[in-house]
Amino acid sequence: MGFGAKSRVSSATSGAHGSLTPNSTSATTLFDPSVIPIQPSEHHLRAELSRLSQTYPIALILAILNARPTFLTLPTDILARVFSFCEPPTIATLARTCRTFAQIIKYDQLLWHTKLARPLPLPFGVTGEESGPRNRLSAREAFRKNWLTGVNWRSGNCRVRRAQREDVSVYFDLDERLVVSVALSEAAKIWNTDSGQTVFHLSGHEGQISAVKFDRNTLITASKDLTCKVWDRRLGVCTATLEGHTKEVLQVDFSDSLIATGSEDHTVRVWNFQGNELRCFVSHEEPVTCICLIDGPIIVEQANSGSDLDGAHENLEELQLDAEVTLLRNRPRLPSSCTPAPVVVSGSLDKTIKVWSVANGKSSPVATLRGHEGPVYCLQVEHDGQWDPERSLIISGSGDTTIKVWKGFMCVKTLRGHAGGVVCLQFDEHKIVSGSIDNSIKLWDRKRLEPLYTIQQHSLAVYSIRFNDSKLMSSSLDRSVIEYDFEFMDEKEGDEMTCAG
Repeated sequence: MGFGAKSRVSSATSGAHGSLTPNSTSATTLFDPSVIPIQPSEHHLRAELSRLSQTYPIALILAILNARPTFLTLPTDILARVFSFCEPPTIATLARTCRTFAQIIKYDQLLWHTKLARPLPLPFGVTGEESGPRNRLSAREAFRKNWLTGVNWRSGNCRVRRAQREDVSVYFDLDERLVVSVALSEAAKIWNTDSGQTVFHLSGHEGQISAVKFDRNTLITASKDLTCKVWDRRLGVCTATLEGHTKEVLQVDFSDSLIATGSEDHTVRVWNFQGNELRCFVSHEEPVTCICLIDGPIIVEQANSGSDLDGAHENLEELQLDAEVTLLRNRPRLPSSCTPAPVVVSGSLDKTIKVWSVANGKSSPVATLRGHEGPVYCLQVEHDGQWDPERSLIISGSGDTTIKVWKGFMCVKTLRGHAGGVVCLQFDEHKIVSGSIDNSIKLWDRKRLEPLYTIQQHSLAVYSIRFNDSKLMSSSLDRSVIEYDFEFMDEKEGDEMTCAG
């Protein structure tokens, strides 16, 4: 069945946001007023504004310009550029200052296009790239809607929809509104959250599906039958089967060219999409419960096609497989602190997180992260296509009820608040969302690494969560799927907003 009617939930506590206030004293100490002439030319003002905006906080620029009577006589496009660096509370204040400012702020589309092109300064604000309403709204209205959606995220204001199922939902695609659900002795189903109708069945495994991962074109399932299957999502057909694990496959992740799996047999394996095993890593002492694959471009022209491959194999399939491994080894050289992609990060019931290099040919991990006092159930890695300990970030959840933030192979922060093990999490640049066997979902401020509010809507352990810019979805062992819609809508557009916390 699809989602039911919206429901009211109890209130959440929201945080406060300060506005950007010019500081004239600081401006005086940092700048020499003689830099800007008494009667500046438009060319000089443009050049000076450009220079200052690259070097100093905009509050100080405003302090200088605001102190001079020429500020009101600046060209409109220069004023609009100044305003584009301000946060929305400051812009609202400026709009009330005088009619000139109000007209610029209301009608200058370049100002709002500039702000849309930058990430919002408010924690949980949506980025300038994924908002759908822009095709229908002016730049100003699109920014306003995105900003207020961010406010809803922080305060917990949302519309709540619930669907009760006879199976357990394990993975979501919020953009296409699809959910994968599994049940004992039945094929997994992909169903639409709006209609509740099944899109297609995933028939073929001889055991229950234990993990699912998909994108727009590909879907990969892991199963208790010791295999993984690669599916063409559009056609609903299996295109390859990965065989090699000796016990249940618990987790799977994939990139454009590789698949990584973790199993109850304690191993991490890397495959291509034809079903060939490229690597097998053995170091964990317990089952592998979570996995993340970091992949980058394969530089084909750097592959070594020398004598190492010639005559080394009896058949073409083995030769092609070895050539593919060679391509992985011959990626661009990186600084000594980096490990070239592809890299696999895995967590285990043995309480450790391990980092593996697929490219270096070694079976031992690049690093082992210790600190959790219970099994590592979930993790996510922030990266830019390569593994650099100084820039790559790992956030992990554990049966010890904590969330740990790792950087440079060191734990830099431990988040406490859940009363049970943390079994699922997701984060972006603004927020961390975690689900636990204590039946709750918690939202955390990513920058401050502090808790914001708790969502208590499930009656049993939260099994899976997924969010995008405006929506959060969760599933539980109580067999319900709940959607929390934080998108701001004017009263005439949509339903009443409630609070999720």
